[in-house]
Amino acid sequence: MPFATRRRLGYAAACLSFASSALLVPASAHAEVTLYGLIDTAIRYETNANASDGKLFSASQGSFTGSRWGIKGTEKLAPDLETFFVLESGFSLDDGTSLQGTKSAGFGQASSNGAGRLFGRQAFVGVRGSYGALSVGRQYSLGYTAMGAAQIFNNPNLDTLIVASNYVGSRLDNTVKYTLDAGGFSLGTAYTFGNAASDTHANSGVGVTAGYTAGGVNGTLLYQRLTSADGTQSRNTFGFSTGAAFGAWRATAGYLHSQLTEVETRSNVMLLGLSYNPLPALTLGVGGFVDWQAQPGGKRTAVYGMADYQLSKRTDVYLEVDHNNISGKYTLIASQGTYGSKVGVSLGLRHTF
Repeated sequence: MPFATRRRLGYAAACLSFASSALLVPASAHAEVTLYGLIDTAIRYETNANASDGKLFSASQGSFTGSRWGIKGTEKLAPDLETFFVLESGFSLDDGTSLQGTKSAGFGQASSNGAGRLFGRQAFVGVRGSYGALSVGRQYSLGYTAMGAAQIFNNPNLDTLIVASNYVGSRLDNTVKYTLDAGGFSLGTAYTFGNAASDTHANSGVGVTAGYTAGGVNGTLLYQRLTSADGTQSRNTFGFSTGAAFGAWRATAGYLHSQLTEVETRSNVMLLGLSYNPLPALTLGVGGFVDWQAQPGGKRTAVYGMADYQLSKRTDVYLEVDHNNISGKYTLIASQGTYGSKVGVSLGLRHTF
């Protein structure tokens, strides 16, 4: 056999051997990727839906949870160290469009020109171990997570039920977050990069939380500062959340004080909630809040109730009723057309996968 032929055969054999070895290398036994989601929709009736105080009967988003799908994963790097990531997309079940669009930049948000984001709910990667977790990307703000514990059904989805996230922001872009849980104590710190040339202060933010959990009782303190897109104004917010579970009952409470530095708009928010499980599959709950606003002045009061029944591990149905009253010069919520009262009723179906 000629030397050139032997050389080509030897090269081909080496390539086949390398390829076979690569194919036989098993995937990491410690890596895991999960596709998950939640679909929540409702038929809703509400009053005071436009400037003429009209009534609205519609297909609606879920009252307390928004529809989403996502991918999350972990990989073990060492016995006590792993990487993790989350990519989560919010969407409207009504027409299939992506949500979480931002019309203009400011207070920790980059502009999407109003368009929905592919992974608008969450998009981050990080590492975690016994010394805590460090993550980078678009994430829930520390204030949003802390104030979720002050509301009986966590942070809600409809604007008739939302108040805390109006001040602490739900998600922040370009954020580095560190959290630690140890012996019942919890600590969180976060910094949001404004990504503005020649101005590190513009559109930036900082946040700190400290909490403690013992048995069925928990409490968290928070402070957060977010800055406008041009860096001339800051929203400073501090507050607390607390909760207690006793048997089939659970109670929550919270307080927020928020102030815009330049225009001196100040808001004080009190939140309360109570739930009861008469059956393992049935949850009954009531909640509410009062938001007192100074400069320019006004008040918003809201109360709501929900009965939720689990048809299975993944599917539940619920009935939700809410009432809002807005007075003074308080800014109207998006779904309310005139000052005064607004009533809403939702019959919903929710499925997780």
